[in-house]
Amino acid sequence: MKKIKGIISVLAVVLFLTGCASVSKEDCLVTDWFEIGRMDGMQGKPRTAFQNRAKPCLEHGINADRRAYYRGHDEGLMFYCTEQRGFELGRQGLAYRS
Repeated sequence: MKKIKGIISVLAVVLFLTGCASVSKEDCLVTDWFEIGRMDGMQGKPRTAFQNRAKPCLEHGINADRRAYYRGHDEGLMFYCTEQRGFELGRQGLAYRS
């Protein structure tokens, strides 16, 4: 059962990360907000990305877990906010989000 829940959580994260316009109520109920925040943080996205992630769930009457998202986001930033990452992005001609 735990494995199935993990798979569903990963699928929900993938849906949110791909920006799928259609997010079901069920997706919102099983979404791992910590993991979504962590992935956003690892990509250097600002905390304000939470609003865009949470909006489809609010339309279903489901509140997103802001605290879990922020904890995950902060953890993800530890991987993004490194000197090495700045150099990698610079070599690729990409901007470093600070």
